[in-house]
Amino acid sequence: MHQIRRMIEASGLIGLLVFLFLGSGMASAKHVHRSRAKRNTVTIYLARHGQTTGNVMTLDEGWDDYPLTPKGDQVAKDVGAGLRGIHFTDAACGKLIRHLDTIKDMLDYSNNSNVTVL
Repeated sequence: MHQIRRMIEASGLIGLLVFLFLGSGMASAKHVHRSRAKRNTVTIYLARHGQTTGNVMTLDEGWDDYPLTPKGDQVAKDVGAGLRGIHFTDAACGKLIRHLDTIKDMLDYSNNSNVTVL
């Protein structure tokens, strides 16, 4: 988890608008007590969209819909690769192109491309 956090911080990701939700799995029958506790927990991963053309031009983006730069696109793929092996049950993001492109790259590169984005 610390490695993912460092990757996100070092990559210069911008804007807190991509949300990935992860439901925990069930334990084996001999650990029923622990299983009940795990079923009642949800792990939420928060990520920020990658660098946009608006960022590069030092524009105040707000709700303007700027696309990701190649660097922003690559960072989203790298974060997704860092999340590989984690099964996401749900994903949600904003409706701007930078949000949608970021979450698509992250889900594709984490082997979660079958997850529907809400």
